[in-house]
Amino acid sequence: MAAVEKRVEALEKVSADSEARISALEKSVGITDAKSGLCCCTWNVAAVNNNPFEYWVTYDDDSYKSLMIAIESIIEDPGDRNVPLCSFFPSSLVDELIGMCRDLGWRGCDEVLALWSSDLSLRPIVSGFLKDQELGAKRLMSMPDRFTNTINVASGEAMCRPSVINNYVGEMSSVPMWWASWKQFMFEAPLSVSSKKGTVTQVPALMLGKIPRAKYPSLSEEEERISLPLQVLCLALFDASLVHLLNSASSDGNWIVIKRRLCEALFVNKQARTLEVLSSPCYAACDAVFLQEVAANFVPKLAGALQDSHHVVAPSNLDAKRDQNSILLLRKATFPNGAVEVTDRVRAELKAEIGVMDGDIVAATATDSSGVAFLLASFHGDTDGQQSVPVLEAVNSLATGALSGHVLVFGLDANVHEPPCKGSKAKDYREWEAAVKSLGLATNWGTPIDPSKARTTYNARTYLQPQLQKAVKYSEFTKGDCNPKDYIVFQPSVIQLAGSAIRDNTGNGGTDFEETPMPSLVWPSDHCAVLSTLQVQGSSLK
Repeated sequence: MAAVEKRVEALEKVSADSEARISALEKSVGITDAKSGLCCCTWNVAAVNNNPFEYWVTYDDDSYKSLMIAIESIIEDPGDRNVPLCSFFPSSLVDELIGMCRDLGWRGCDEVLALWSSDLSLRPIVSGFLKDQELGAKRLMSMPDRFTNTINVASGEAMCRPSVINNYVGEMSSVPMWWASWKQFMFEAPLSVSSKKGTVTQVPALMLGKIPRAKYPSLSEEEERISLPLQVLCLALFDASLVHLLNSASSDGNWIVIKRRLCEALFVNKQARTLEVLSSPCYAACDAVFLQEVAANFVPKLAGALQDSHHVVAPSNLDAKRDQNSILLLRKATFPNGAVEVTDRVRAELKAEIGVMDGDIVAATATDSSGVAFLLASFHGDTDGQQSVPVLEAVNSLATGALSGHVLVFGLDANVHEPPCKGSKAKDYREWEAAVKSLGLATNWGTPIDPSKARTTYNARTYLQPQLQKAVKYSEFTKGDCNPKDYIVFQPSVIQLAGSAIRDNTGNGGTDFEETPMPSLVWPSDHCAVLSTLQVQGSSLK
């Protein structure tokens, strides 16, 4: 009975006016006296991440944790596993690779072969290669990875290079098995890719270009000249190194089983799971849902799945390249006449140097069933949170100026931090909170904000990603991105906060929330969803 009472209490916090929500509560636990208010949710659903191993995740057994800690231990203290590259990537494979580079007409092949013999072949896998900061500064692995990691072909399919750090799930039980697939992908199987000049068909290796020394001065003039075959060799060595390390740490091959499950949850089924969450009773009954980092191809899927319950408001300048679009979902029963997009009017209030890009913000006006006019906006801030205050000021300027008769409700990922990293440009959440207060506004977290109760990200990079300087030990997880980033901002002169904000990272409406690594096998985002109920003066929702 105590568990039922706990669930009742949690659900009552987010229950509101709608018959759908009351019905959901009745079916769940028999509640018939739900609280009233405007139920809002803000959620950065996060675009697809190509590397399922990049961040620590919540897994349903200990095998994942054991694997990732084993890799962490090898990278931190490799010991006798710090073997030379030639011990698992023999010169015969390098000869084969350089031969394929020659077939493409690339210059510098002989010089790269000599560099392998005199230097690279003898380098220890961890200390001399994976953790070599000079190689990183030259972008000899990260640059070719950027262009070949995951290639979206003209048919719409995503083609993955055989690698640990993307969603490739083919055979990688040994370096020789991996190599057969890798060379075929890079050199033997042309892909058709859409470009500004039309559809171009070529092998992935030809999608690479020289690495410019002007931009990356760590490169020597000679390295710039031979950078095409050199970067391909370094990329092959990088991918082979990770395949070797994982098979060493997981001799039973279970690592690929773990990877396939992660790919299924975080990549293949990500959008389906996101729709499942948003279609569940708690979310489907929300009056206003503010989404951020929505992929462009997900917008029509949202419109189809929620056609009976919500209007879907997308920015007219939807960005299909970065796939970081902000979206509004407005409940049709609450806003029967739909919405009018006013994003351009907000952007007109912003200075160009603020750097807000297409899709980052969406704003709309809508009138509820009792005649109360709202200005609703959703926004995704930059990495350091520097744009959040200027955008808040712009939205508030519109709300207090040309649209002064409208009630402002603004859901956003402000990307503010607690506290900023030393020497970082990251915006302190306290500066953000002061800016909100100075404008006569308030947030769903109350005043003052308690960051321990408002953290909406709980993630950190692992040791299975190219930027090892950003990796965080499992035992030091809180040194990662654990910050109070997500907010619902409103005008306290006309709105009151009803109850405490609720965080959800399982899809169960926050009834079982715990600060565990995100994403997980059941939660497709690296942000919590945040639900709050607002009581609006003068509305039938009151």
